[in-house]
Amino acid sequence: MNLKKEKHSSEMRKVIKDYKKSVDISLCNFIKDVREGRDTLPLTVGFVSEKMALEIYNLTGLSVEGNRIVIGADDIRHILNRHGKEGKADNSMANDKDIARLSYVLSNYDSIEWNGETSNLYYTKDGKNAPKIVIKKRIDGTYYIIEVVSDSKQKRNVVSTIYLKKATD
Repeated sequence: MNLKKEKHSSEMRKVIKDYKKSVDISLCNFIKDVREGRDTLPLTVGFVSEKMALEIYNLTGLSVEGNRIVIGADDIRHILNRHGKEGKADNSMANDKDIARLSYVLSNYDSIEWNGETSNLYYTKDGKNAPKIVIKKRIDGTYYIIEVVSDSKQKRNVVSTIYLKKATD
């Protein structure tokens, strides 16, 4: 992520500083293992907080409090394929360290949204397609965006993709 040296509020300077130093080494190693074709189990990158669970419940009606938040090898491959150095959509995740800052964003997000989109891979307890939740964090002039889907059977939320998007507001 290209963080320009501009005048920022003290709050935004703290966000930028915290973001830069929040690289999760275990997630970096996980990405490396995926790149090298090693078999990996999904990695837990956080837990659904009470606040996050309430926001998701208010948007979707799903109860997810205390669920693990995980990312799997297929999810990493998707992120690299769509948003990596030679991404088909963009190259916003060309730096593995940005991917490895996922836990920071999950713990410090600004907003959670649901636009009605659902997953074809995961289902709610009543058999309906699980909603895709969008989690956002503003860092400088960029939004770090995480899409998460609930896997009710496993009591976990799965990170399906991550990307950076220029803030337009």
